[in-house]
Amino acid sequence: MYEAELTQIYDEVFTALKIPVEIRLNNRKILFGMAESAGIANQFMDMTIAIDKLDKIGPEGVRNEMLKKDIPEAAIEQVLQLLEIKEVSQLKEHFANSPEGLKGIEELERVYQYLKPASSLNEVILDITLA
Repeated sequence: MYEAELTQIYDEVFTALKIPVEIRLNNRKILFGMAESAGIANQFMDMTIAIDKLDKIGPEGVRNEMLKKDIPEAAIEQVLQLLEIKEVSQLKEHFANSPEGLKGIEELERVYQYLKPASSLNEVILDITLA
C-alpha cells in the first residue's frame, strides 16, 4: 500500500509542476526471480549491476558485462529476453520455479490494484531494469 501511496504522491507533484513523466516501478524480488529462473541466483548482484547499466550501454554491453562475471551465455540470453517484458502478468510463466519471483509479481500486482481507483495523470509502468 505504501508503494501505491508514494506513486500517487509522485504523480500529484509532477502534475502540479506540469511536468509529464513516466513513473516506473519494479520489485527486487522480480529481479531475483529473473536470476533464479536463469539458474544464476548465486550471481544475482552481478546480474543486477549489469542490468542497471542497460540504458547506458545497451543489451550488447549488458551481455559483455555479464560475460566478464562468468555468467553462462544461456543464462544471459534468458535474462535479456526477460528484460523485454513490459507486463507483470507476462512474467508468471517464466517464474514457475521461482517462489521469490512470484512473490514479487504478487506484490507489484497489489500495488497496481491500489492504484486502479486513483486517476493517475502520469503513466505508471513496469520497468524490469530498475535495480
